[in-house]
Amino acid sequence: MTLIYQRLRAPKNNGHSLQVPPLSDWTATLLDNEVLFSGHSFTLSGTPIDEVRRQARQRLLQSALSYTSRYREIFDGDLRASIVMAGHQPTLFHPGVWYKNFVLSRFAETIDAWAINLVVDNDYNPSRSIRVPAGTLEQPKMEWLKYDSHVACGPFETESLHSREVFNKFGQSVAKTISAFVDQPLVDRLWPFAKSGLDLLGKPSLAIAAGRHRLEQDCGLRTLEVPVSQVCQTPSFACFAAELIERAPALKAIYNEQLLAYRRVNKIRSQSHPVPELKEFDDWVEVPFWVWRSESPIRKPLYVELGKERISLTDFDDIRLTLDRQSDLAAQINEWEKQGVSLRTRALTTTMYARLVLCDMFVHGIGGGKYDQLTDEIIREFFGAEPPTFSVVTATHQLPINQTKFTQTDVARLKNRLRDLNFHAEQFGDFSDEKFRVFAEKKIQHWQRIPKEGSKKAWHDEMESINEALRNNLTTEMATLEDEIHTMRQAVQRSSLLSSREFSFCLFDEGIIERLRT
Repeated sequence: MTLIYQRLRAPKNNGHSLQVPPLSDWTATLLDNEVLFSGHSFTLSGTPIDEVRRQARQRLLQSALSYTSRYREIFDGDLRASIVMAGHQPTLFHPGVWYKNFVLSRFAETIDAWAINLVVDNDYNPSRSIRVPAGTLEQPKMEWLKYDSHVACGPFETESLHSREVFNKFGQSVAKTISAFVDQPLVDRLWPFAKSGLDLLGKPSLAIAAGRHRLEQDCGLRTLEVPVSQVCQTPSFACFAAELIERAPALKAIYNEQLLAYRRVNKIRSQSHPVPELKEFDDWVEVPFWVWRSESPIRKPLYVELGKERISLTDFDDIRLTLDRQSDLAAQINEWEKQGVSLRTRALTTTMYARLVLCDMFVHGIGGGKYDQLTDEIIREFFGAEPPTFSVVTATHQLPINQTKFTQTDVARLKNRLRDLNFHAEQFGDFSDEKFRVFAEKKIQHWQRIPKEGSKKAWHDEMESINEALRNNLTTEMATLEDEIHTMRQAVQRSSLLSSREFSFCLFDEGIIERLRT
């Protein structure tokens, strides 16, 4: 199947949402996926895919129920029911991301399915802060507020907190900073849950995710959560990893070929977007997994060298592993965690595993919805199977700030008027002024004498001289308009600053919850 460009854009208007396909079609999509799964016949490291799925889903539900019960109430359900999933890093994301959780819960309740959110804790944590509006409506500014005193240097799952004092005060600091714009932001309700989660889970980002999930319980959402790190420590995942490792050369060829096709279709020049190509050095082939040792939790790519008897693996640093090809590869991989070696998915393999093995339908945001078009093609070529359909949802919500919003269109309107004053001053001047009237009439006569051939320079120079004389009668109006343009540009800058859809959900008031429910 040839990649086809699919346009996915977040809504521009405040309060609007995107659902692809529409939520009303999701039941049919899920049923189609379940029929599709019944026809899959490939194996993962020698185990039929339907058996891997059965074991993986059973373990997933056990893990999700156990993990969620550590900090909030869980609920009963049929363990054989369908599973719908979404996922995101454990951050203080914007309402467009949070909207996925609301839709996921609503859909799962409609069909009596399990709704599970993957906490992508194997990803790198680039920041421990959020951007918060400060100042006044007339002179807004942005401040970055930290929930810890140091930046993390590894994946979310390995991080530790450096300052409990900074973490504890974060909620109050955020509420005070944004107080000129939002009364009683959600951070007031969220942060006590986050502090409680820190006592239970130990990791600051996981504590924030647990706090948000606890808040969702109060909002009526019925979802479970489980970290990717737990999913990657199961026998089923080891089967998946073993399949990709044992067929590393074929995977690399398909992965890179489809990646280049994706970039061509989407007119992407970047060599790192949506993901970098898999590399090859001599006989070493890169596979799309992260690996690190527990004593040095810095993510590095995993490379494989295939021998007749053994498979060698390395990160080209301190990790050297071997797999005996005469024994069960998956069983050997499943022992790595006990040896202090963590094997984790990367972006494409996270959703590839979730969609093929763990769930019946996956719900993406805009970013995931774009790059998983690439994943679809890799699944088709590598596994020889039709990929299940995923959904894409997001929403645009701006902070509830009472401001008159201006855009570049308003600036363009004033600039057009200034241009008219420059080149059509005769339409705006005072015709009772005899001097002005004379030049206006002279311009009309000059237009009637445009040379039909030859050089028109002399004619243009004369026209500019007339326009200059007319403009001299409008200097006050033009100066006023230039001041208005400057003022409007400042207003547009303020509007743009405060109208971003990227502000964290915890900065919004309680009303955002009802808006996300609709």
